[in-house]
Amino acid sequence: MFDQHAVSERIRVERYLEGLCREEGVEVVELEEEVGVVVGREEARELDRWREEFERWGFKFEKRTRSGRGRKEDGGDYVQVWIKTVPKIVKERLSKDPKLLQELVRGYLAQLDEKPPTVEGRGSGWVGKLQSCPGGLVELINSKACRGAIMFNDREYSRTLSVVPFEGADSNLVWFTGLSAEQAKDLLKQLAETRFPFMCAHARPSIVPIVNLPAPATTEARGGDRKGEGRRKIDWSLLT
Repeated sequence: MFDQHAVSERIRVERYLEGLCREEGVEVVELEEEVGVVVGREEARELDRWREEFERWGFKFEKRTRSGRGRKEDGGDYVQVWIKTVPKIVKERLSKDPKLLQELVRGYLAQLDEKPPTVEGRGSGWVGKLQSCPGGLVELINSKACRGAIMFNDREYSRTLSVVPFEGADSNLVWFTGLSAEQAKDLLKQLAETRFPFMCAHARPSIVPIVNLPAPATTEARGGDRKGEGRRKIDWSLLT
């Protein structure tokens, strides 16, 4: 059995992550209005130390006052940091929620402090590169994938996507879903192309095997044979 929401979520999140971790770098956008976040003075020093890592994931910033460009703030226990660019894929969320952006910045600083990135840790491909990705950024992408995924009994799914028949599918299958049979087959075809097809973006199962295991035959049917002769055999070929 397939959970159509979890399946759709898995397909979407991997497409987003592939786009985020593309070889040419993260696609960034400049904010129409820079977003200010407040960090501690020690965190501000750490931001300078890890500036390259932040920019690697699309976050460019300056430490200055809003009225005096280029003037560094001094005094006090906190520093105002102005975020200039963010990854395009999460621009809408971050530009509208300064608190969310602040949590992401401070969370990534803690992540870098606990486990500084290495050349080997950056890996290759989107799976390898996620090792050094800000955890808050991954959570935002997971949320984006979930919000746009097919919901239960959703009949308005992906009219813009081409529907490709699922080769080898049993024409007698019954689809308990609001989707058409062709849409469901297309969804499974896309799921088969993902790296982690068995769970959604939040690690919930997307696939559950349903197996009808027949009860053992009675003692009389087995003729008292304790080795189990006489048990009904399971036709495992039905699962292929």
